[in-house]
Parts: sequence; structure tokens; C-alpha cells
Amino acid sequence: MFKIIKPLILSPLLLLACCNLASAASIDDDKAESTTDITPEERGSIELGLVIGTSELSVNKAYTISGENYSTDSFSVGIEFAYRWPENYLIETSFTTTIDTDIFGISDNYQLYQWNTLVGYSFPITERIRLIPKVGFSRWELDTREGALFNPGPELSVEFNDTDFTYQLGLEFPVWEDLNLGVTYENTRYSFGKIEIVNLGFSFEF
Repeated sequence: MFKIIKPLILSPLLLLACCNLASAASIDDDKAESTTDITPEERGSIELGLVIGTSELSVNKAYTISGENYSTDSFSVGIEFAYRWPENYLIETSFTTTIDTDIFGISDNYQLYQWNTLVGYSFPITERIRLIPKVGFSRWELDTREGALFNPGPELSVEFNDTDFTYQLGLEFPVWEDLNLGVTYENTRYSFGKIEIVNLGFSFEF
């Protein structure tokens, strides 16, 4: 778990540093050409968001405790940190985890942690709707734990982790000047199987 949390802590700091350097370089170039003050919109924006939704997790039998293919519906929650340039390009880092509906641990439990680094582009469809496709890489950890039902001994617990390609497709709806609502769809095939997620969320611009 620490292998996932550590990049999550460091990534926003590195992303913010890179964005500040890019913005500073852009501002210096603009100043050399013009003495006009640069508005906040011309500098780009930092965005912080929260998402929650539903997910369908499928695990291949090579990664299950029972030795059979496994599929379950669960909840997902996550946080997102992004930088969007004035030209509508964006870079994003996010952390998402699934929450199994069996909170008592009676059956086998499979929990997925995802740390995604994505790049994308915001297409303005209308003044109040934006289409945002994103692609990148997902560093994931799958925690498996044997259920307590019909298991007299200690529960078996195994962790798997790897990095795979991922993509997302989102719709964003600006509500107020610094607040956006959005819906995101993800269908990613991982080494262990696949996950399909539909998230609703909101983000603040700074």
C-alpha cells in the first residue's frame, strides 16, 4: 500500500513544480514581447477534484484465491490534481480506490488502488459542456484477502502490483466561475483482468 501512497504524495508536488516552471517560462517570453499584464486565464489553472461512483472489477483466475475467474460490483472514490494550460491541454495525477460491498469480510475480498498519470485535451462542445479524452499510465495494486466464511484458519492475503496503459473519457460542466461538475468513464484492461468505472465528481480551479 505504501508503494502506491508514496507516489501519490510526491506526484502533485512534482506536477506543481513543473507547471510553475512552465508558467514562469511562458510569462517571461510574453513579457519580452509585450508589457501587457497577463490575466489568470492566460496563465492556466490548477484544479483539485473529488470523484465517487460505481465500478465493476473483473479478476482473472491466476490472481484469485479460489482459482476461478471473479467479478464484483463495488463503489469507487478518488481525488484528482491537474494543471490545465490556456490552450486546453491538461496533465493530471489521480488516486482512486474501489470499496467492496462486503464490508464484513465474509467472502473473498478484492480491493484495487490506482495511481494514474494522464494527459488530455478539453474540447469545448458548447459554452457549458466540455469533452475531455485522457490517456496515460496507471500504477495499480490489487489486494486480495480470503473470506472468513467456512475458513477456520487465518485468512490468506496476497498483494499484486504493476503498471498498465489506461484511458478515460469525461464530460465537464462549468457551474460557476471556479467550480466544475463532471462525469468520467473508464474501461481499462490490466494484467490481472479489467475494471469499468463510472464516476461523478466536482473540481475547483485555482
